[in-house]
Amino acid sequence: MKVYLRLANGISMNEVNLVSHLLAPLVSVYLLSHLLIFVVRQYSIIDIPNSRSLHDAPTPTAGGAVIALILTGWLLYQGNSFLDGHALAWVGLGFAILGGWDDIAPKSVLFRVFFQLMLALFFVYLVFEVTPSHLLVLILVLAIISTVNIFNFMDGADGFAGTQAALFVLSHIYFFEQINLYSYTPYMTVLLGCILGFLMLNIRNPARIFMGDVGSYFIGFHIVVIGIIGARGGLTLCVPLLLFAPFIIDSSLTLGARVFSGQSWWQAHRSHLYQKLILAGATPRKVTFKLLLLNCFYCWPAAWMAYTYQDYSLLILVGVYVSLSLVWYHLRKRYI
Repeated sequence: MKVYLRLANGISMNEVNLVSHLLAPLVSVYLLSHLLIFVVRQYSIIDIPNSRSLHDAPTPTAGGAVIALILTGWLLYQGNSFLDGHALAWVGLGFAILGGWDDIAPKSVLFRVFFQLMLALFFVYLVFEVTPSHLLVLILVLAIISTVNIFNFMDGADGFAGTQAALFVLSHIYFFEQINLYSYTPYMTVLLGCILGFLMLNIRNPARIFMGDVGSYFIGFHIVVIGIIGARGGLTLCVPLLLFAPFIIDSSLTLGARVFSGQSWWQAHRSHLYQKLILAGATPRKVTFKLLLLNCFYCWPAAWMAYTYQDYSLLILVGVYVSLSLVWYHLRKRYI
């Protein structure tokens, strides 16, 4: 099956083959993840349950390594024919290695943030031909580091982070088509296929494998990069902020609450709203399904409105963030 998308000039065609760009990565990640499960068990790369965990049984981790392998290989195979391909490949691989290193031998917060900073600066250097202003560099670097860590913080329940990532990428395939960024469709389709292949094992009850820091760092990087590419191509920044709103709200408000109460915010915990809901008796699958509904029936329509009525996009963004913050406060107060 093939989908043909018109480029901006209306003449050239960018062909996206759903078999090679979606199904092949999906099947490859699914099959290779079974092999990875065997390997990580042999080397004891296992997530052992502790007082901060939501799972009960030791579970293989670092499953995101397969996603990183497939997508990075595809990006490098494209060579110079794909804009930003080498930057996406090498910096994404750097984040995956950093996360994998932390999976095998946990590192300090300063160690991780330092290398995240270096990778973010390297990406900005590679992508922008003209040196951006110091303020823009600061904004981009903070956006990359923040998104990578937000996604990492929110990866704590079976299928939860992977579902949000898949929905974010899928929605941006649509929005990129609206602003004529068709050349990125194959890249996002391959990424979507990789995430879906992993979810087939991760969303089970219990999960067969976790993505680990290698996966959360890698996918988090590609999520923020998609947002940066869209903004650079003319898409209002409110769109990715709305589509990632569930994770931004829960992580930022939870962090703020921990700082306000004097807790060690940098330490692992079970204070996020999604964690509270699971601890209160909801299954990870039920919480993930609610996340799906929130995206499809609230965040997606809001993002579409922000794109369609750009003069009101900031007002829409504020309205969504305020409403989600109120929901977060109500549910957290109820289940704390």
